[in-house]
Amino acid sequence: MKTPQTAEEKTTAVEPGQRAPTGGEEKVVLRLGPQAEQLPYERLSDRELEIFQMIAAGKTVSRIAQELHLSVTAVGSYRGRALKKLHVTTTAELIRYAIRSHLVD
Repeated sequence: MKTPQTAEEKTTAVEPGQRAPTGGEEKVVLRLGPQAEQLPYERLSDRELEIFQMIAAGKTVSRIAQELHLSVTAVGSYRGRALKKLHVTTTAELIRYAIRSHLVD
């Protein structure tokens, strides 16, 4: 058997007598890596974390935009990416996450 060269080949290479992974198993294998052991908020970029903490502290998107000299659209985009990475859908859930994770005073 030849040595796998890519991540895709590594997930599909099977020794004789072993069962080949299904599509779902391949996705799980490809998603694991250095980020697998990180907490969700540790995956935020510096700017996403900054905006996340400002929102959790009660600041509005327009106030954050003004303070950071960014457009409201840019702040909204950072907020949206933070929501997605934290697996929450609303600002209220984001604030609860921040409180439970001790990320705000």
